[in-house]
Amino acid sequence: MKIVHVVESLETGGLERVVVNLARSQQASGEQPAVACIYHGGALADELKALNIEVMELNKSPGIDLGLLLRLTRRLKRTDVVHAHNHIPHYYSAIPAGLNGIPMITTRHGMGGDPSLRRERLFRLALPFSSAVVCVCQAAAEARQLETLRRRKPSKIHVIPNGTYLEPFLKPVDPTGLTLRRELGISESAIVFGTVGRLNWAKNHELMLRSFSRAFAGKRHVYLLIVGEGSKRAAVETLVDELDIGRQVLLLGERADVPDLLPSMDVFVLSSKSEGYSVALVEASAAGLPIIATAVGGNGEIVNHETTGLLVSSGDESAMTEAMVRLSGDLTLCSKLGASGRNWSMEHGSFSRMAERYAKLYERCLGG
Repeated sequence: MKIVHVVESLETGGLERVVVNLARSQQASGEQPAVACIYHGGALADELKALNIEVMELNKSPGIDLGLLLRLTRRLKRTDVVHAHNHIPHYYSAIPAGLNGIPMITTRHGMGGDPSLRRERLFRLALPFSSAVVCVCQAAAEARQLETLRRRKPSKIHVIPNGTYLEPFLKPVDPTGLTLRRELGISESAIVFGTVGRLNWAKNHELMLRSFSRAFAGKRHVYLLIVGEGSKRAAVETLVDELDIGRQVLLLGERADVPDLLPSMDVFVLSSKSEGYSVALVEASAAGLPIIATAVGGNGEIVNHETTGLLVSSGDESAMTEAMVRLSGDLTLCSKLGASGRNWSMEHGSFSRMAERYAKLYERCLGG
């Protein structure tokens, strides 16, 4: 089976990691995957190129790019299945897939935006060309953006939660965790909160930082590790300075060793305004970390409140502060929540479970 995944880019992120892992798995299963990047390759492209998996950089021009449509149409002539990921790849793939008579699967990796937005309108216009629409969480499948599709063609909608390779995160906690703490000058007895994700508007690091400051400003035995890069880095740095918590908040930037970083944390925090099905939460669960997360998108389908972590309302600084204080003072509860989260991840969060469901969907769309 010749499969082309269409993405905006292969910059580091949860969506992109899912696509890279899918392509690698499909190649190992004897399929012929390729990835078409609407804009450019990105940090993860070399990982696929090293395995001789084709990565196309289509270099989309600003505005409507008819040349991009022509390039995609030519490339997709040699394809059995098109798998588009999110809005722009979906509606740019629709006409080329339709002209070539190729089944197209579309995965919405987030909750989507206001239905009146241009990208949502274009997404809906392209839906007739899609054989199946995959949502990564039940909340997204029930969102108002898909209301018309649910009413007219409910059989097109499928829910396949994201999965990840769990093995690197199931290692014993102490060795790497203590090593990293020593490198960062953090004592073994300190309490360390941490997060992993892009520094962008959706992750709402401001909520996390303000809540952390309210609870722990000036307390040198409590730290916050922020892993990731993005457009909001300068804003994050400015807020850290304004709150005078620079000695306690460490921005570690983009890291390729997340499985080694997570054991250095005591509590994982995700303060998103919008979220689909967070791979970072699945990985934190596998690492045995208790979680504090905002109750948005699919977060509540990963974090079971009071069982694997604590859920707080999005934007509720008081609730986030209270949750941080509570877990910082109750290591027994942390251990209990973390153990339950690890059990959940092994049952529900594996990559093989996700890949198997996509393979069955491909076969169904091909009529097999």
